[in-house]
Amino acid sequence: MNQQTLILGNLTFGYEIYLVLFNSILLAGSITFITWLVQTKMGRKSLDRIIPKANLMDALVVIFVFGIWVLTQMLVGYICSDFITALADKHADIATYIATMASAALTVLAVLIVARQYYESGIRGFGLDYRTLWQDLKYGILNYIAILPIVIFVTLTVAFLGNLFTQGNFEMPNHSLINLLSPDQPLWLNIFAIILAVVVAPIVEELLFRGVLQNFIFTISRKAWLSIFITSLAFAVIHGGAMKLHWPALFVLSCCMGYAYVKSGSIYRSIMVHAVFNGVNVVSALIMANYGAMSL
Repeated sequence: MNQQTLILGNLTFGYEIYLVLFNSILLAGSITFITWLVQTKMGRKSLDRIIPKANLMDALVVIFVFGIWVLTQMLVGYICSDFITALADKHADIATYIATMASAALTVLAVLIVARQYYESGIRGFGLDYRTLWQDLKYGILNYIAILPIVIFVTLTVAFLGNLFTQGNFEMPNHSLINLLSPDQPLWLNIFAIILAVVVAPIVEELLFRGVLQNFIFTISRKAWLSIFITSLAFAVIHGGAMKLHWPALFVLSCCMGYAYVKSGSIYRSIMVHAVFNGVNVVSALIMANYGAMSL
């Protein structure tokens, strides 16, 4: 047995273990979700007596925060595009991602200022209380496990319908960040994509969508699920481009994150769900990329 055969055998065994673990998680998630449906009368009773977080935000505040998020990405990308593109060489998309990283700090700062100025009890009233971190970690993972089977079911349904209407020539697109994860890419680029997907995106997007937009809609509508649905629709739509076919799954995932935030009152919990979801996707992409490369 040569070294290449041994490596391939070990990789195959590891991949099989991964599949067993993943299927076990799907089973546990299905049981958890069904139990939740039964206990909450199909979710109708799940958010009873939940009231909006006390805040003084108006529409202009929401527009201001989202404007900073969008405009800083465009501005940083424009200023640095020539330098970044030259640095990245064939990785032209890296300009967009570095601009995203640069704007993330300004966006988080803007949200924290809004939380401090417009929320009762300031940042803690917004849902950033470090004392709940451990609890949010545990329940965030549980929330993720519960929603994962639904996300996968919706994704498979979209893929099935796509194949049905295209006579088998349909393929679900990957997020451009996932496309960066490859054994052929430089290590620094893989690390950069992982940090952006697992850390930066969950923090920024949850602060914006759950902390600002969803709270604002909940405050004016006084309806928790309505605010979750509207915010989730916006969350799905804003992931445009090649991700349009993932909108249904993103909507379901976003509803889970919105529910986790409203139910717990902690933005850390929705960040945790988001981060775990992205992290699992990254790990899966790396496993598939390496498994495919080694099996050639």
